[in-house]
Amino acid sequence: MGKLKLLDEKKQFQSELIDILLDKASVNRYKTLADYCNANKLSLDENEHKEFIKKVEKTIYDQVVYYAHLMYHYMETSGDWGEPGEQQVKITFCRNLLKVDPKVHLDAEHATKFNEKVKITIQDLKINALSAEVAKQQLRQYKFKLFGKEFETFKALDLDRYLKFSGSNKFLHAGQYGAQMEFIMGSGKHKDYHGYNVTFVQKEYIRTPNNVMSMAAIIGHQNIYIRLESLKTIFAQKWIQIFDYNEFEMLTIHSDPFWNIAEGIKQQVLEKYDIQTKELLIEKESTFLNDMSETILYHELGHGIIQHHILPFELGAIGEASKLYGENIYTAILEFLADFSPVHNKLKGPIQNMIGISKTDLNRASRMYLMYLSDTWFYNTDDNYMYTYSDLMTLILIRYITSGGIDFKKMEQELLYDQGTSSHFDRIIDLYKADITELKTMCENATFNIGGTDMPYQKIRDFLIEEFRKNDGFVHVETYEFLVPFWSNILGYIQTVSNSKELVKDFLTQQQEKALKKVMVLSCGKETAMKYNFDHRQYIVDRMNELKILAIDAN
Repeated sequence: MGKLKLLDEKKQFQSELIDILLDKASVNRYKTLADYCNANKLSLDENEHKEFIKKVEKTIYDQVVYYAHLMYHYMETSGDWGEPGEQQVKITFCRNLLKVDPKVHLDAEHATKFNEKVKITIQDLKINALSAEVAKQQLRQYKFKLFGKEFETFKALDLDRYLKFSGSNKFLHAGQYGAQMEFIMGSGKHKDYHGYNVTFVQKEYIRTPNNVMSMAAIIGHQNIYIRLESLKTIFAQKWIQIFDYNEFEMLTIHSDPFWNIAEGIKQQVLEKYDIQTKELLIEKESTFLNDMSETILYHELGHGIIQHHILPFELGAIGEASKLYGENIYTAILEFLADFSPVHNKLKGPIQNMIGISKTDLNRASRMYLMYLSDTWFYNTDDNYMYTYSDLMTLILIRYITSGGIDFKKMEQELLYDQGTSSHFDRIIDLYKADITELKTMCENATFNIGGTDMPYQKIRDFLIEEFRKNDGFVHVETYEFLVPFWSNILGYIQTVSNSKELVKDFLTQQQEKALKKVMVLSCGKETAMKYNFDHRQYIVDRMNELKILAIDAN
């Protein structure tokens, strides 16, 4: 039996090894390098193998660290903190770099240490002298390097594959968040779930600052990541906080109807758990987190159902790419559809999961339902970009809340998915398809000015396909992996060099208003919607008051 040498005298990757690693057939055929060696009658030195794994991990880790600090530097110098805003970005990056436990509240000392650490690292990485524009350009053009090969940021799935092939227990997640990429390098426990690889993330060694703590789960291709740190942070800062309000905060709750309702929903959740004290809540943390993580997992599975089995790939990709314009009606509808997605090949969305649970454990289903209503209620936060999602979710969720509890039977009847019917779910699917098809047509009919020359959509498409081909050697134009970055590029061109910039922008604004009117009618009927002059938020407040879902009932 021969021995496969992994590292040379200078502790660099052996050329023979690199040939194996860059052979896609080998990497795809065998799960790990050890499996490859067993099949080819090769042995590995155990200590050298460990050293090799560490080198692969560090090579990728260092590059994610660089990219994360480059992103932070861009945000700081440009003032463009993305939709989550400066505070959330700084909190998430601070917790990550200083390894602060979710239960620990950040204070001025943390802020000082964080600022010093970031400043020193940015200087050490020679990022500090970059202008905002140059930093932005570098983020856009950044390429990972491994085994002498370059990888575009959107091809980071290949790097994750190499991590696994090397024998590492770590992962690299990559996804597109609006105009930017987001990364997490971490580790956790894996579980196969009907074709999806679910990772319950226990450690996040490095993450980009746009991976804010409110993002409790992420889906990428067939991989789903449930972020334990995020769940624990939400539990500590949202739920335990209920028992720690000061007098001023109580006055705020009393005076602000959205705050009052938000806390009223939370109180109803705690009642369903039979929790009256802070100590009892802490005691039931594992039950609480289990319900939270189950619902979040089914939400991500819902995305898979909607975007891989129900929507045409291209229409799903355009909706996802529209995040370039910020969170909008179509990104909100994609989230909404994931929540209400139907059963498909043993998979289902969170609401269908709750309907199933209600048949054997009504109390658990009800507490999960109310917890989800709380999780989708952003009106009392500064996260304005999430308000449209709150509008959609709340309008439908409150339809099934009665004075006697949650009407799961009515919900089951109205949220069926059967093409050709006119259920609530069908109508919203149809609305999305029609609007995104119209948006696609606008883009295809746009004219793009490149270097002073007018070009039609087809030429831009051909150019982008050729660029993808240069990087990969091939292009599968019907896949999500191609379509999302492709349409992100197209919409980026629409924003910057097309004659349809204002047309598309106005379309998004107008359709949002129309869509919300339609959903309001689905929620309360045309007569009630017209009575409110389609003021859906006033209707929501009044309906919550009727149901007495309030922390403080002034009446």
